[in-house]
Amino acid sequence: MTSSTLPAKLPFVLEAEPEPPPIETAGTPEPLRDKFPLRLLIAGEDVTFETSEGFTFSSVDPGGYEAASFPLPKDMPSLKRGQPVRLESGMQVAWEGRVKEIQRSLGAKTLVQCEGYRAILKDNTLAEIFLDRDLTKWLGPGVERRKDRLANSYVSSSGELVPSETGLPSLALSATGPWEASARPWSEAWYNGHGIPIASLHYNQEHSANVGTGEGVPWVWEAGLSFSELNSGGEGTHYTGNLKGVPTTGDISAGGATNCTWANILFWFGEAGGGSGSLYTIYWHSLGVYGNHGLKQRPSPITPSGFYPSDIAGYAVGKCPGIQVGVIQEASQYVVPHSAYLTPVPVEQIVSDMAKFAGWHWGVWESQTYLLGAQTPRVDFRAYPERGKPTAWCWRRETENLDIRENIENLYDSARVVYTEPIGVERAIEVSKPNPALEAVGLHRQVVLGLGTGTQPAAEAFGLIQLDLLADQARMTGSATITDAIHEMNGATKPAWLLKAGLDRLRIPDLPCSDAFGAHNDLLVTRVECAGSQVGLVTNVEFGLGSNLIETLTAQLQANITAGVR
Repeated sequence: MTSSTLPAKLPFVLEAEPEPPPIETAGTPEPLRDKFPLRLLIAGEDVTFETSEGFTFSSVDPGGYEAASFPLPKDMPSLKRGQPVRLESGMQVAWEGRVKEIQRSLGAKTLVQCEGYRAILKDNTLAEIFLDRDLTKWLGPGVERRKDRLANSYVSSSGELVPSETGLPSLALSATGPWEASARPWSEAWYNGHGIPIASLHYNQEHSANVGTGEGVPWVWEAGLSFSELNSGGEGTHYTGNLKGVPTTGDISAGGATNCTWANILFWFGEAGGGSGSLYTIYWHSLGVYGNHGLKQRPSPITPSGFYPSDIAGYAVGKCPGIQVGVIQEASQYVVPHSAYLTPVPVEQIVSDMAKFAGWHWGVWESQTYLLGAQTPRVDFRAYPERGKPTAWCWRRETENLDIRENIENLYDSARVVYTEPIGVERAIEVSKPNPALEAVGLHRQVVLGLGTGTQPAAEAFGLIQLDLLADQARMTGSATITDAIHEMNGATKPAWLLKAGLDRLRIPDLPCSDAFGAHNDLLVTRVECAGSQVGLVTNVEFGLGSNLIETLTAQLQANITAGVR
């Protein structure tokens, strides 16, 4: 086909009205668009032959289908924002989303800007307490509560965040003697669920040696759930009863009630008493508030036990209308010890947070059964394809431009970790680990890392794991421009634009690799963008390492610190 016979519009589908036959030219390859035709549907209407050159569509990790742009050389008065858009490639979907913006201009031109269906996860919000172990959320009684206690001859006080006698982060409820019968001590702390139903409260408690547990000693401490901060009994409340002399670990359940939105811990004395200047204390630690979500607690060396990231991500997606749960793998390598959203946040934020915990891909893609008429897009939450297990491949000569880079930036063999002990003292420790890539050229490099609150063992573990993750992120990244077909592992071919960011690995067999950690010439696809014009379709593929592994570890450590886990 010569330039003088190129059509004014891009024909995606051969079934439509045929164009004049092209002039045969020896050695001219068949355009890729003719091998793998595309079909554009907006609100179910086929507008393929209304599309001119200059269109683009892309996918990205994380997120799935990202954006698309389609210029239409005519007025399209029926177009509306939010209408569904699908770009089909034979029996497969090349892109799917909705109309985001319509630009109408002179010359009867319409530009349709589109966004992927991840936007649905931004449109919808969710507030939920999966497991809240943040002791700073527990506050003292309010004014009305203090008045109520005072009317019953009690003087209210609040809890204090201090280490327990065994060194655990705790919420201490205390009383200082002596006191009169008309001003008995009442110490308590409240957790406000902000209207979110609470299913149960897990607790551990220790008491100072001078808190008597014998028969007839009027000390009382208990934990409970309530529908109101003022409520301390009656219908709608669930309390343990006096925990004096009972096991230190336990749970109190709302028993299926959905009106309990407050949790409470109490400590009081029933009559005059107390030694002069004596401090009597109950230390509450490992407090864990569970929402009424019904998720299964996962095996964990710490208590209260949390949930897999995939449990929480799947639950959040299931609460989002207009989207369905797709491939949700169990992220069993890590149990989230703390996750609570007391005010509504976009569902996308929850899914993204969980993907950081797991170090996995999440994306919004087309329905797996769309050919059967199911149009609801799906959300996948899954591990990346393993290194050494590509899903497609091509030779270097089958790429138009290839830019693969190996950078020294993240290569280190030692780390200086700065951290703050729970008592507030700042410390630093150095750890080292051999790095073959640096050893090969006789270099030594140190990175400075900040842990935040922690202990020396935690800082040592943090430094060593960070060195591993940094070394992994120093592997090859880059991009490739592809105008020809690529190869599936079963021997078939397909267009490069069908690669999915985060779901595919592209192998380039004749790509040399100096990777000191093992030769790998298959690269994780992190972004795919296809641009179309009258001369064909060009796909730019970006490679990387998937989820930011440093973000993953930092998210895990921060959750552990919030939960009081060492």
